Amino acid sequence: MNEGYTLDTQDFAGQHEDPDTGGRTFCAGWVARPDSRNGIQVVSIAHPSIASASRSAAARLLAAILLLAASGCAGGKPAPPPQSLQWLCMGTAAAVSAPAGQPARVKRLRETVGAVFAEIERDLSIFLTNSVLNAVNAAAGDPTPVPVNTHVAAVLRHALDVAEAGGGAFDPTVGPLMTLWGFRGGPVSHPPAAAAIAETRERVGWRHVRMDLSDPAAPAVALALPGMRLDLGGIAKGYAVDLAYDRLRAAGETDFLINLGGNLRAHGVPGAGRTGWRIGVRDPFHTDRMLGTVVLREGEAAATSGNYERFVVLDGVRYAHIIDPRSGRPVIGVAGVTVIAPTAVQADALSTTLFVLGPDAGLRLLAGFPGCQALWVLDEQPVRTVASPGFRMR
Repeated sequence: MNEGYTLDTQDFAGQHEDPDTGGRTFCAGWVARPDSRNGIQVVSIAHPSIASASRSAAARLLAAILLLAASGCAGGKPAPPPQSLQWLCMGTAAAVSAPAGQPARVKRLRETVGAVFAEIERDLSIFLTNSVLNAVNAAAGDPTPVPVNTHVAAVLRHALDVAEAGGGAFDPTVGPLMTLWGFRGGPVSHPPAAAAIAETRERVGWRHVRMDLSDPAAPAVALALPGMRLDLGGIAKGYAVDLAYDRLRAAGETDFLINLGGNLRAHGVPGAGRTGWRIGVRDPFHTDRMLGTVVLREGEAAATSGNYERFVVLDGVRYAHIIDPRSGRPVIGVAGVTVIAPTAVQADALSTTLFVLGPDAGLRLLAGFPGCQALWVLDEQPVRTVASPGFRMR
């Protein structure tokens, strides 16, 4: 059985980066420990909850249900797990993996991918006061468009397309609602009143985003209403993964897996005799179990949204961080959604959208996205899942 790594909440003091040959990895907010489960390399990402939960409770509510894994070798023989480097960026855990025995190459991949992620964070972060995105937010209500770069324009264009397709279930202007419920800015003590939700929703609406693309080399963006706030957390990581993937391919790199906070994209295979990169879908109610595995093949991407990733506890009730922009309230009834798509930006945005829509409306929407498949895990016991026709555990 292969030895992998499980990241959990045993220690939040580590500041080291990258695994050593002894199989232990420390990075800010996470600690890695050896783990073996049926020959699958498992990487579970946990972090301190927004809620004031105990460390054991945080460990039970792991922040990712996608598990990095090596596909089994032909003939069923144990195979060495891929070599991976992990680090912290964009407020989450990042990793790049390649076939075993290529330490120098993995470091080279990490340098390229890390530079891309840092570039996108500078542009799209809502936490960096000098980001391009926050310059747009600061000018909300001013009719004069704010110049942005091509990254911001591309991500926002993707976001608006998904918002339109999903009838507003995904909305890049959800920022004020995220703040109202305590997921951005300072904490809150009680659920917001209906009047406060209604007032905040007046400042949310993707149709109020104005994009000036008359000069493709000099795009600009304006937010029509004062107090509007773009929050691209539901799509930016997927875009960053795609950009890193394209940079690696342009440099001639093959056989790698990129992971940014559970947004993954794969190329090639993790070693001889493998058919692709195998990932496991974790049971959100039992963190030591998997619902099954899927294999990412040439260029495929995957993303997961879950109600256990981040949450607040208000008046004794736990509220997930995924908000339905149409109602202004956190979504209930769904525990997680995993999406397989041709690109990571599609998988990222669709995982949030389909989480909000639920399986009935979500399946209808998904029919308009060729090559995309999804699995819903409903928030009920016993565990019940709903899958699109093409979603196959492999």
